Parts: sequence; C-alpha cells; structure tokens
Amino acid sequence: MFPTWADSNIIDHYLALPNLNSAFAGFAWHGNGVAMGNYAGAILADLLQNKASRHSYPAALKTIPNCFAAAPFRHHLLRPAEAGLALRDL
Repeated sequence: MFPTWADSNIIDHYLALPNLNSAFAGFAWHGNGVAMGNYAGAILADLLQNKASRHSYPAALKTIPNCFAAAPFRHHLLRPAEAGLALRDL
C-alpha cells in the first residue's frame, strides 16, 4: 500500500520509518487513556510547526521508546493475571 515504507521496521505498536528523521509519533493509548491521544496530538502539532509546546510533558516522551523486553512472554504473563481478575469479579 505504501511502497516507500516497504523497508520499515514495525516493533510492537511503533513504526520506525527509515530515513525519516523528522517523523513524529503519538501512540499506545487505549481504554481510559484515549484522552491522552488528544493531548499528544496538541503537543505534536506544536512540534511539527517548530513551536515550543504549550503543554508540558516529561523527557521520557521526547525519545524513541525501547522495545518491551518481555514482549515474547506478554500473553503468557497476562493469562494468570486475567484469570485472577475474573475470579475477583465473581
């Protein structure tokens, strides 16, 4: 669909685009955190216009995230947690 992105590296929910140093991304919100997407969008809009952001945000959000170390085990680790929560709901 996007031939330019053919050599892209997709890591979990982050898309690393080769030779695009000026690409910005806001991601990883779901459920109760959807409102944070609007906040991130406002920050990204300022950054894309080379303006100082009107919103404060931590330094951790200014860097490319590391790969989640336990990613291969995530589903296996979630099963007991989900079972425990399901029992608590009874």
